Amino acid sequence: MLLLPACSDNTGSIDTFSRQANNGINRIVVEDILESIPFVDLADSIQYVVLESIDNGSTFLGNIEKVTFFDGRFYVLDTKTAKGLFCFNSDGSHLFSLKMKGDGPGEFVRITDFDINEKKRQIQIYDEGNGRMSLFSLDGDYLGEGPRLSVIGIFPDSFVLLGDTAILYNNNNCSDYGCNSVHLVNLKNELISQGIDNKNLSGFNVDFGTPIARNRDEVAFTQILNDSIYLLGGDLSIKTPYVIDFGKYKMNLQERNELINNPMQISSFIAQSNKTPGPAYINLNDDFILLTFLQNRVFVTLVIERKTHEYKVFRNYWFNNYEYIPTFIVVGNYENKFIYFNGNEYMLNFKESNDSIDSHPYAEVLKSINDRTNGVIAIVTFQKFKQAKN
Repeated sequence: MLLLPACSDNTGSIDTFSRQANNGINRIVVEDILESIPFVDLADSIQYVVLESIDNGSTFLGNIEKVTFFDGRFYVLDTKTAKGLFCFNSDGSHLFSLKMKGDGPGEFVRITDFDINEKKRQIQIYDEGNGRMSLFSLDGDYLGEGPRLSVIGIFPDSFVLLGDTAILYNNNNCSDYGCNSVHLVNLKNELISQGIDNKNLSGFNVDFGTPIARNRDEVAFTQILNDSIYLLGGDLSIKTPYVIDFGKYKMNLQERNELINNPMQISSFIAQSNKTPGPAYINLNDDFILLTFLQNRVFVTLVIERKTHEYKVFRNYWFNNYEYIPTFIVVGNYENKFIYFNGNEYMLNFKESNDSIDSHPYAEVLKSINDRTNGVIAIVTFQKFKQAKN
């Protein structure tokens, strides 16, 4: 099932991942999205952390792309609203922010993504505006410049670290080596391999979704208009454990080609059709893989149990106000848990829509939310499927 990693030879050429026979592919057939179950029936436990204000209440988090929990701290990435990386203690108290504007050492023009090198205990931030990685201590002290990716012509939308190797992901990444969605770069800024040939999708770019995630020493990724899930191991071998068959919700080849040729029409297509262009978000932990896609402007999540390969579906607007606080897109993981984020404005509206806060199971969380808090992190553990309600 494994694919051997490719590396650069003495001539400097770059190969794609070589492919071996993969007889262990599991086909997940999505029969009926409408037969979804409430989120609360999947959750075994939910823990909430209210984040405190930043800059005396002048900075608020908005669209959270990623949350990493490491060494008792939450590292929260917001590239669109607060535009920075923000560190919070496990109790939600704010520790420091990394968002200095500029092109000098430790400054950023446009932060795109980050990850933590757990072995070196360093934060690695990619700044697309400056085309470089910057290295920081876990306390936010600037340590120096990492790989300058602009030199090798790669401008990733997302990345994760496997040791000292950066796995770079881009929905539309073309360079002298061709068009590819995944590249592997070491700390010396050397392109060591690339995989998942994307030539047929050249020019197709999507401005939503985070289709790559890391759990311990493995990385899961997919791409829109591609119904496969890929896993990259710590030894840089790759396998394809799952192929998703969206059935009647799958776009036909003509519809896909039209979106490739007219990528700006993807939003209107999703709004008007009951079909999906494919995965938008992926995440994983030791027990589950979560694959989220858009259908009729609603986020739908497949929860795949890795041991049994069974799946369940929940539509992200389906919740019971009096059982839990709603969560939407998973933004991180650790151990056997998933991390979600609820923005402060949404939480205030949710609080106001409940007439009897005192009777809510999470009354203390709701009471602590005000116009100076900064949203709520939800840490969710899913039930094993034999325990979950149908």
